[in-house]
Amino acid sequence: MQRSDTFRSLITPETRFCGRATEQLLSRSGSDIGRRHRTGRPVHGAALSSCPVPASAPNATRETLVEHGLAALLEVTPAQLVSAVGLKDVARRAGVGVTTIYHHFGNVEGFANAIVARVFDPDAFPSAGIADLIGEITAGRFPFEEAKVLHGSDLERLSHDPELRLRLGLWAFGGPGVQEAYRSFLRATEEPLQAQCAAMFAAWEREPQPPFDLASYVAAQVALTVGASVRHIVDPERMDADRFARAGAALTTALTRTSGDPRTLDDRLAEINYYPLHAARARSGTPRQQASRTRLLEAAAMLFARDGHEETTVPKIAKQARVSTSTAYALFSSVEDVAVALLQHQAADHLGPSGVAPSDPLAALLHVVRRVAAFFTPRVGFLAPYGQRLLVGRVAKDDAIVSVLTDAVFTAQEQGVVRADVEVARATLVLGGALVGAVLTRPARGADGAVEEFRALLLPGLLSPQGLRELLTASD
Repeated sequence: MQRSDTFRSLITPETRFCGRATEQLLSRSGSDIGRRHRTGRPVHGAALSSCPVPASAPNATRETLVEHGLAALLEVTPAQLVSAVGLKDVARRAGVGVTTIYHHFGNVEGFANAIVARVFDPDAFPSAGIADLIGEITAGRFPFEEAKVLHGSDLERLSHDPELRLRLGLWAFGGPGVQEAYRSFLRATEEPLQAQCAAMFAAWEREPQPPFDLASYVAAQVALTVGASVRHIVDPERMDADRFARAGAALTTALTRTSGDPRTLDDRLAEINYYPLHAARARSGTPRQQASRTRLLEAAAMLFARDGHEETTVPKIAKQARVSTSTAYALFSSVEDVAVALLQHQAADHLGPSGVAPSDPLAALLHVVRRVAAFFTPRVGFLAPYGQRLLVGRVAKDDAIVSVLTDAVFTAQEQGVVRADVEVARATLVLGGALVGAVLTRPARGADGAVEEFRALLLPGLLSPQGLRELLTASD
């Protein structure tokens, strides 16, 4: 059977092709059916997708039809879309004659252009309520719950906008002219949002992280909202308002920083383990990597002392150490990782055996606590990350600080000073975290102040009745 015969076999009394896209499809396929369709009796009815195709049609022919159908759809213009709807139907809906459409718009193309202009008119965009929500949370201090309300409301508003589908459909099928109209629409509707977000960030003392600026930040949020709205419409179980609200708030958190913070978004991505596999490989270390690690720690000690932890970044440390940034990130996943490694490295040298310790078990425990507090005090500039990891138990097994505190608490427990039901490992982490907190909150008081705070607030909860008696005796 010839190809034209095959195509003829697809036309049965029950099969009807309609629309300009079908004509283009058939003419692309090289058969004479397209010509017969254009010159014969006009047909109306089912769309191409619902037309039955005989099972005997070769697969290659079916694939050819589908491919040419896709190509034809990609070339559809707004005028063709209007023609597919039919001017008679539009006129009937408006209660006028077809000639009225030609009177006002000249031709189908003019009418189609007017429709495009209306769909992408920023003044017709339903943005009411968003400015009020942004204004409500502007007075807050980076309020996560309020931000979730804002993003969730934005999703619901856009999902119920009946013209969202029109905008996306016209953009998909309308060609370059509609693409430019959509671009202008987006920029016009985003401009007031930029001003509102600028006021909100100023109240929060935050700013977009480079390479994002205010305009690209708003564009990213709008892109997320539009895409999520489509998914929410077609698959609400996977993209509900609650999940999207958290995604939007998380994007704001990731793309903004404290005003004046020198770190970029790339720095932040690296600091949340963007390179975890490299870091895991490198820490075992070749001699060359160990040498780079030592230089990085030495550079970090200098920068922490001069600038503090908050003003120091991994790229700055790498530059000071004359080590490539990629090598630095292969060894340390974040600046916090560097701070903890430096503290542990220095602790191994400073908290070794100290000679003769007091023979009294309570005094011996307080002696170790004072030594650790004295070690912490001059390192206030980079102590906070270590304290955070202590409190959640994220410390190395060979951590020198934890080891010396664990030995002291365990010995005091064996000698009856610390209660028998105290979990030594957990108590050690809490003790270390409390010392870090005491040093950070009141650094001017030094090690003695941290020890006194420990004696007053934490130690009584650890001690056995015997230990409490000894504490009261020592206080007298």
